[in-house]
Order: sequence, then structure tokens, then C-alpha cells
Amino acid sequence: MAPHQLVPFELPPDWNRPENLAPLDGAPFNCVLFPEGAAPSIAAAASAKGWQAYPLKQAPVKIREGVWPGLRLNQSTSESAGPTGTPWLDANGWVAQLARAEKPADPCWIRTEIPENASQQPEDMFLFAALEPVPYGALRVVALPPSMARPLGAGDAAMRSRWQGFCDLYRWMLAQCAKTSDWAVVARLGILSNFAGANEFISGEVLNLAARRNLAYRVLFKDRVQAEALRGLKAVLYIDVEPPPPPLLKLLDAFVASGGLLLSPPATAAKFASARAASEVHPRFHLRTYGRGRIAASKEDWGDPYVVAQDTHLLMSRRHDSVRLFNAGSLQFHHVAAPQGGHETVHLLNYTLRPSANPVSLQSWRTLKSAKFLSAGGREPVPLEIHKQSGYSELHIPAFPMYAAIELEI
Repeated sequence: MAPHQLVPFELPPDWNRPENLAPLDGAPFNCVLFPEGAAPSIAAAASAKGWQAYPLKQAPVKIREGVWPGLRLNQSTSESAGPTGTPWLDANGWVAQLARAEKPADPCWIRTEIPENASQQPEDMFLFAALEPVPYGALRVVALPPSMARPLGAGDAAMRSRWQGFCDLYRWMLAQCAKTSDWAVVARLGILSNFAGANEFISGEVLNLAARRNLAYRVLFKDRVQAEALRGLKAVLYIDVEPPPPPLLKLLDAFVASGGLLLSPPATAAKFASARAASEVHPRFHLRTYGRGRIAASKEDWGDPYVVAQDTHLLMSRRHDSVRLFNAGSLQFHHVAAPQGGHETVHLLNYTLRPSANPVSLQSWRTLKSAKFLSAGGREPVPLEIHKQSGYSELHIPAFPMYAAIELEI
């Protein structure tokens, strides 16, 4: 079975008898990863059922380290997120986007250790953790906490019923998101780096924190950027301290001269010697004009990645967002478009696991022909009314607890 067809499940440590595999019969998993020291009979039993079985450390797909999704809690166990919740939101979409941009032909698996306070978390959080990477074309190595794994492996009827609901919704999610897994990211910002070495931390954190702002972006690896990758972008954030090589510098020159915005460290901005000082003043950037575009030259090498993401968003201008969410709270979105054009999907993830108490709206700068809403587990999309607001198309999003998709016809 090809790696792209595998759906992984991490065997709990105390599932050490072949009969413990019974809950996986009819489940959406076909690849069992077992811990070090597992009895050989477990792998043999999994193989006999037609599944692929591997030690966790020898998984057939590279496993990326992720985080446990959700709102980070402070010492008093109350939610520390502010009005938008984004600065304290732990999410994995950026990990999946980076992995898929780095190796588009390879599947992406994400894994996180089970939290120490797993018994205090709602079971829905483990379902959400499994669902979260799927809209990005990635999979989590699904693992269960002891409070779920032990009764399930022992055949507890109540837990088996809850497990069946988990499997049904996960299977639905895999099928729903498979339709858009090869669609292109819709974004008007490109984040450009080698994402390695001295640039690895700052570039990864900027991806992470831009996503928390619901600032959509394309991940661009500087050793393979072509002119086509810059098409449709309004801004490029060049992360690396060292200036780009001449071929890439030529592409960026053409991008800015034709009207784009380039944000970069001082050494790269200095390559645009004929740029002229702009009239605007910014505390952290020297703003310059170049052709029909602009260059934002950081006054110093990058510092706080949160500030970098914030400044990028504001200098690019929110009017260039791919879509805008109002009252987003702890919602995150992933916006993709069909290769042939005409149809787009905005995947929405709700990290609070409860319907928003405030009305949420989605605004698009384009004219929409139709819009439909589909919540997790739904059978048929529901039409949404399109409202016109100051030249924008606006949709009022029904409340949902975990995941929803907005299907757009352009």
C-alpha cells in the first residue's frame, strides 16, 4: 500500500494482546505503529488483518513534531487568551503547510506526546486533535490517552460506542477533505526562506504566528522559487539574514517593480540601490519606493517573530487578506482553490470546541456566485445568503463546535 493511502494509529502501550486490536476492525486506520518492546504477536496480528505494521521509530512516513492543539492555559487553569485568543493558540496548520511546501509529493504525518493532564481534558479534544491537520492535507498519528485506551482495549461497551462515533466522524473528515487535498493555498502573502539553519527558528515562528493572526500565506522555499509562485501575491516577506542569490533577487526585483511589497532585513533591502525613501514613517522599517512597488527594509535584523508577523500584516494591509473573519475568536481558517478555478473552500477549525457566542462573519473581496456551509458530519451543504457590504461579499457563518467548511463559487 502506498504511503499516501496509509492512515496511522499509534498502539497504546498496554494493548499487548492480539485481541486488543478488535476496536480497529472497521475503523478508518490501516497502519499500526507499535511502541518499542511490543510483543511480536501484535505486529503479526495486525499484518494478518491486512494492515501495515511498523515500530513507531520506523514509520514509513516522516513524522513531524507538532503541538497539542487548543488554548494554552495559565497556572490558574483559566484561559489566558485575550479578546482574539490568537496569541495563545497552539495549532499545527503551519507545520503541515511547511512540510507540504518542502516536499509536495510526500505525505505529512504529525505526532505529539499525549498531554500529562490528559485525564482532565474532554474526549472531544482527542477527536479534534485527530481532525485538525486533515484540512491541510496532513494526518496526525492518532493516539489515545490511557483513560480512553484502557476501557476501549478491554471491550467496555460505553467506550466502544463513543469510539464508533469518533471513527465515523474521522472517516467523514478524511473523505470530505480528500476533495481539496491537492488544491492550491489562496493567499496574497508569500513567506520566503530556506527554513533551515540559522533561519529555521525565526521562519517557523513567523509562519506559526502569522497563522494565529489568520494571515494567509504561501510557503516559498528560496532554492526553488519561480516567477509563477509570485503570481497573485501582493507582498513577499523575505526572512533570511543573508541576501538572496542573483536569480532570486532578479525575480524579487521584477515583483517589486511591478507593484509588489517586499519586506526584508537590511542586507537584502540594500541590494535595491535605486530605491527612494517614501513619505511614510515606521518605527521598525525604512519605507522606500521602487518602480510601482515598495520595499520595507527592517532597521535591524529580525527580532520578535510576533512583531514581524504583525508588521507584515499591517504593512501589506488587511484589504489584501484572502478572506477576513470577523469575531473569529479562536477560529483558524485554511483557504484553498480548485486547480481549474471557479471553486474554493475555506476550512474552519474551532479551537474552543464550543460554538461561538458571538456571530461570526466571513468577508471576501471578490464577487461570489454562491456559498454553502457544511459542518462536521453533515450530509449536504446548506446555502448561505450573500450580503453586499461596501463592495465586499459577506457571509454570516452558523455556529459550530469543531470544524466547518465554506464552499465558494467564484
